[in-house]
Amino acid sequence: MKRIKPNLLSKPQIIFFTVYLVMYLFSVLPTEHEEANSIKANINSFGITCHFISIACFSIGSYLALMVRSDKHDGNVRLDLQRSRFNVFIWSYCAISIGVLLWQIVISVDLNEYLTRLMTGIVLRQADPGARNFVLLSHEQGGLSGLIKMFSFLPLSALYMVLTEQIIVNNSHSKFGMNKMWFRINLVLILLTVLIRASLALDRGVLMYFIIIITYYVIYSTESISKSFFVVVRKPVTYLALIVVVYSVNIISGLRQGIGLVDTLIEYCALGLANLSILLHSEYDLTYGLNLLNVIMFPLKYFGLLDIVPEFRQADFVWNPARYLTAYAYQDFGIMFILFFIFFGFVSTVIFRKAWFSSNPCYLVVLFPVIVAIIGSFSIPPFRGPEWWVSMFMAIIGIRLSYRKQPVFNIHEP
Repeated sequence: MKRIKPNLLSKPQIIFFTVYLVMYLFSVLPTEHEEANSIKANINSFGITCHFISIACFSIGSYLALMVRSDKHDGNVRLDLQRSRFNVFIWSYCAISIGVLLWQIVISVDLNEYLTRLMTGIVLRQADPGARNFVLLSHEQGGLSGLIKMFSFLPLSALYMVLTEQIIVNNSHSKFGMNKMWFRINLVLILLTVLIRASLALDRGVLMYFIIIITYYVIYSTESISKSFFVVVRKPVTYLALIVVVYSVNIISGLRQGIGLVDTLIEYCALGLANLSILLHSEYDLTYGLNLLNVIMFPLKYFGLLDIVPEFRQADFVWNPARYLTAYAYQDFGIMFILFFIFFGFVSTVIFRKAWFSSNPCYLVVLFPVIVAIIGSFSIPPFRGPEWWVSMFMAIIGIRLSYRKQPVFNIHEP
């Protein structure tokens, strides 16, 4: 077997480096927003140092993954799959219907009233207080159960599935006879559902809106994943659509928060580095992964085992306890956060390589939420929430039910 010399840079490494570098630049950019300037006053050299150490450790883990995987592949794997009777589009429409229906329950308004409020912009300017309580309060305090809240993210699962199927069709020897117009209509419908869901969210909805769109373009500009889509992304109409979406996000951000998208990003980036800087100089207890993997609290709470989790002394913060990836990792493991970022870089790169080489379509499904996690690392890590895991596993189930794999190997490197 011919050894493939690993590249010095991987796609996850480039994405992570870009996100963290932009976060640093945004946190030092001058702005007229007074609240952001007051937050920046808390940033110190120790926080900035840890920020760049995170980049270095992620790069080390990524390069280790390239070295390990280079011995195990001597060519690209083309997907030769058989479609089962259970079509992924049926699964995606079920996910959309359930997710949108449950989200209507979450916002607790009649459909006609909701559409009226949406057209007038009221729902964007100020969320209904009753709906906010439904979302923010726990089930014991009168809010909706966590299970219902998680299922409101099913449209995101549908997006993962449909985009994965398009990559499968583009890279498969099998001809599924897929109608392109049907696919595009389905994709537009799902994208609109996801964007409406994200824009109406009460917790960082504008940022998730932005992250999802950027993830979509990152995936389809990755030549090693889908060469045919690399040509599509270069079309002017695609860039025009991206400009329209970003402009829409800017309007929504202004209506809801009183500041534009750029000022919102500056504020969040400054907040993340400020909270990290304060964390490094405050006294607190290590939480040993319970912050990064906050999702494990859900089953513990469900089975009444929350008493086994000890009380931890929390670190100081600015005006919002929310931290970004490096701060959560440092609060969990202290100086050993460097091992977490090596592990994160390693796993992310392995998943990318698996999506490239493996005949298992599930790796393509996992690829999308992994990119969401990397791009969203400048804010609260997406994988802290159960909805990230629910969306991913539901998408995996849909793809597994829709396809049976039959790998065929091509002896060439793409």
